[in-house]
Amino acid sequence: MPITLREQSFRVLAALMERPGEIVTREELRQRLWSSDTFVDFEVALNSAVSRLRDALGDSADSPSFIETIPKRGYRFVVPIAKRPAVAVMPFVNQTTDAKDEYFSDGLTEELIRVLSRIDGLRVAARSVAFRFKGQPQDARQIGRELGVEAVLEGSVWRSGDRIRITVGLVGVKDGFNLWSQRFDGTLGDLFGIQDEVGTAVAEALHVRLVARIPESRPRHVTAYVQYLKGEYLLKKRRPQRCATRLRVLRGGDSAGPLFRGALLRRGNVLQRERSVWSFAAAKCAFRVGRLALKGSRSGREVSKTP
Repeated sequence: MPITLREQSFRVLAALMERPGEIVTREELRQRLWSSDTFVDFEVALNSAVSRLRDALGDSADSPSFIETIPKRGYRFVVPIAKRPAVAVMPFVNQTTDAKDEYFSDGLTEELIRVLSRIDGLRVAARSVAFRFKGQPQDARQIGRELGVEAVLEGSVWRSGDRIRITVGLVGVKDGFNLWSQRFDGTLGDLFGIQDEVGTAVAEALHVRLVARIPESRPRHVTAYVQYLKGEYLLKKRRPQRCATRLRVLRGGDSAGPLFRGALLRRGNVLQRERSVWSFAAAKCAFRVGRLALKGSRSGREVSKTP
């Protein structure tokens, strides 16, 4: 049954429900409900807002079912609330001797972020947030607390020709202990399977119930996928002089096999939108790459469906 709340009572409820089981101080509520230049009898106004909230919920201060008063401190929402667990994927460390293979470790990190983001019931920190920590000493507990996540996924990548070794670990932010870890040795052809296995393991470690997912488009040949990762890496550099290299890499992926059709299309659209703020040379490059992406997106027969 719907209930009607005034704005201040609603904001008190929102603040308490954001931190179930924790004390929210009166001072925190004051800062949230009233700006510093608002003149109000804070004690009376807050007591009134909480009282109206309790009336709407049918709650009692003497025997609380929802909101508990902590004398001289604040309030606590006592009803447990199911919270979707959150994870942050840190940029994987490139352990290959050639620094030019950094595109592969960065690309794998981004793909794992994408794979995990498709799992219902799991929240994943955005790439732009996670990559702020690239190249920095990593303390999973500190990073996790800063990002407000329950776990941090970290790992490393080694590659030599067709052989790959991927080491992955999921660290709990609360105590810094490993929730799960594994080393994968295989070939490039095993890459998609490894990505899916990591996603399943992370979900199970965080007690997220997995449901059937819609099959996604993936290239039949992993060589094309690797070329796509390299093209994406170069595109992010946004340097006009590298336009020829970017186009050559993407075309190489096209000739080697099916491209990541949807991802290329998104990249083309982004480049088309952003070219207005680039230099003329960069805009010209963006247009050509965007056109290539659109061309790849129309080659439906090149894309296979894999679970």
